[in-house]
Amino acid sequence: MFVTILGRLQQYSPVSSTCTLKECQKVKKVENTDEIGQIIHRDFLDPFCESYVLVGEGETALGDNYLKFEDEVKKFEMRDSDIIVASYPKAGTTWTQEMVWLIGNDLDFKAAEEHLDKRFPHFELCTIVDFQKMKDTLGATRPEFVGNSLNYIRNQDGVRYIKTHLPYDLLPNQVLTGTKLPRIIYVMRDPKDVCVSYFHHGRLIQGWRADFENFSKVFLSEKIMFGSYWKHVLGFWEQRHKPNILIITYEDMKIDLLGVIRKVAEFLNKELPEEKIPQLLKHLSFESMKNNRAVNQQDKIESRKKHKLVPEDGAFMRSGTSQSYKGEMTEELVSKFDQWSKQYISHSSFANDPTAALYLNSAQKTTKM
Repeated sequence: MFVTILGRLQQYSPVSSTCTLKECQKVKKVENTDEIGQIIHRDFLDPFCESYVLVGEGETALGDNYLKFEDEVKKFEMRDSDIIVASYPKAGTTWTQEMVWLIGNDLDFKAAEEHLDKRFPHFELCTIVDFQKMKDTLGATRPEFVGNSLNYIRNQDGVRYIKTHLPYDLLPNQVLTGTKLPRIIYVMRDPKDVCVSYFHHGRLIQGWRADFENFSKVFLSEKIMFGSYWKHVLGFWEQRHKPNILIITYEDMKIDLLGVIRKVAEFLNKELPEEKIPQLLKHLSFESMKNNRAVNQQDKIESRKKHKLVPEDGAFMRSGTSQSYKGEMTEELVSKFDQWSKQYISHSSFANDPTAALYLNSAQKTTKM
C-alpha cells in the first residue's frame, strides 16, 4: 500500500513537491504495510534517506530527498553541446563514461587521470541522499560535484559530460521538448546481471542491508532506487530514432569493444587517432579499469567504511563478466526474471531486436570482458 506526502503525510491525498501547482508531479510514499515496503524500510532506509517516493508517470522510486530538487531538475538549463551517458544503475555506466570521455577529449589519457566523478559528474547525485545531514551528523564533507552536483554542472564551461540514472520522463524539460538537443548515449545490460551487480553495489556503496533474496524481490517489484528496469530501458528505447540519441549495450562492448568505440566516435563526430587505439583498448580493459583509482570508486568505498556506513567489503568493479547471474541466481529466480521481462518485451518494439532474445536466453554461455 502506498500513501502520498504533502509535507506532513496524509493518507491517499495528492502531493506536490517544491514545484508549482501546474508543474508538480504526484508522488507517493512507499509505506511498510506490505512485504516489499517492510523490506525497504528495514533494509534500505537510513537517517540520510528516510523514505522512498514514487515520482512521475512511471512511478520511479527515488529517495525522498529528490523532492527538494525536483523543480531544479526539471528546469535545469541544458546545452546542445552537452554529452550525456544515461543508464539504469549497474548497466555498464562507468565503463561507458570513461570510453565516451576519452573519445570526446581526443584520447587525452593524461587528463583522464583526474577523478571520473569530477570530469563526468552524476547529474542527480545530490538528490539521492541528504548530504547536508550527513555532514552535520558525521562531519563527512563532500566536494561540490557530489554534494551539489546540479550547481557544479551548471557552472561548468565548455562541453559538459553528464551522467544520469534518471528515466527519460524525469529528464529536464528542455530535453523532453526538444528545445535543447544534448547528445545522449544510453547503455543497457541484461537485467539479471544488473540485479546481481546492483545488489553488491548497494551493500558496498549505499549501505543497503538486504540479502540477495529480498533484494531481488524489491528489484522485481520495481520499487528499488531508480524504479523499474524495463520502464527505464524502454523509455529511452522508444526515443532511439532521434538523431541525438544512441543506444549501446554492455554485451556489445564486451564482444566488440572497438566496434562500439567507432560507433560512439561517429555519433560524437570525432575522429580517432589510429595509433592510440591499442592504448585505448588497454585502458578500457577490465583489469585496467579495476585498478584505476580515477574510476574504480575506491576512495568512496574507503570513506563509507571509515564512517561505518556499509555492511560489505569488496570492489566497485567485481567480475567484468556477462551472465554472471548464473552463479548467484537459482533457476526459479531466473525463470521469474525472464517471465517478468517477457511481459514488457512482448508489448514493445524492442521485441524485434536481437538483444531481446539475448536477454531472454538464459542458456547462453557466460562471456568474459
